[in-house]
Amino acid sequence: MADVPEGRINQVAIGQGCMARFFGIPKETFPGRVKSIAPVLSAERRSLRVLFTIDDPDDKLRPGMFAEIGLGTDNREALLVPADAVLHIGRADYVLVSDGENTWRLAEVQVGEPYRREIQILSGLQEGQKLIGKGAILFKPLAVRILQMLEAGR
Repeated sequence: MADVPEGRINQVAIGQGCMARFFGIPKETFPGRVKSIAPVLSAERRSLRVLFTIDDPDDKLRPGMFAEIGLGTDNREALLVPADAVLHIGRADYVLVSDGENTWRLAEVQVGEPYRREIQILSGLQEGQKLIGKGAILFKPLAVRILQMLEAGR
């Protein structure tokens, strides 16, 4: 059983693959699947309880063990960008995308799962688009100002 944060609920589905790494057995991973999803959100934790079935052919796991669960481990096509490229501003995420030679624009994106030093982009960016990766954080104050101006209707 695990709690999935409210902001990630749309990324969980029954039957979805997962990998579990237990704190008591840190060098092994155990594959599994999402078995069921609770019908209500925990008001205190703002999370959703998810039940998993974990494969344990060698009987190494014990009730009550703590684990880190990685969801979405099924093979799939994914658009990954450097995590440094994503700017979190307010309640949204943005990347700086090339609009031609020396011209850049803010593109709102929906992010998915992190993978090593990259993060999955679910929407808002097309494969092959050029973006600013390392160093994008230096443009965050300017991006915030632009968004404020757009919000104010200037």
